[in-house]
Amino acid sequence: MQQSRAQLIEQDGQYYLVTRLDKKPNLDHIETVSGSHSQFYVDWELADTRKARPQQRRLFFALLSDIYTWSGMPTDFLKNLFYLQYESYTFGKQISLSGTTESSVSDANQLLDQSSTSCLSGTCRSRKAISYCRVSKSIICFNVAATEFA
Repeated sequence: MQQSRAQLIEQDGQYYLVTRLDKKPNLDHIETVSGSHSQFYVDWELADTRKARPQQRRLFFALLSDIYTWSGMPTDFLKNLFYLQYESYTFGKQISLSGTTESSVSDANQLLDQSSTSCLSGTCRSRKAISYCRVSKSIICFNVAATEFA
């Protein structure tokens, strides 16, 4: 997923979301999937650009701990695995959850979505992953204190 700056414009009671693209899109591909290159649908989500939260860091490392307990894989290995998976998914964007991070809440949510999904797609049933996956993506609400497996 790519991130671009957008501007909301109101004109004659209609609202338009205008996005400046970094490069020209592949118009042939757009026409193939939508039937037209002049008008097509896009999925968009409002990015939360605030700095990643300590609660997100705690949840991520609690998930790593659950996976370690279940599998025996070292948490450093798992952290690097999920960071590389995130980097691959975001076309090279790096993430950090340190106290001095430049990563955003949306970045951390993407990392948590991926690591929770990975945990739940295997046989590791972490209560932390399950409780995270049950909440709305727009609200970070989870039970970090849960330590039992389902």
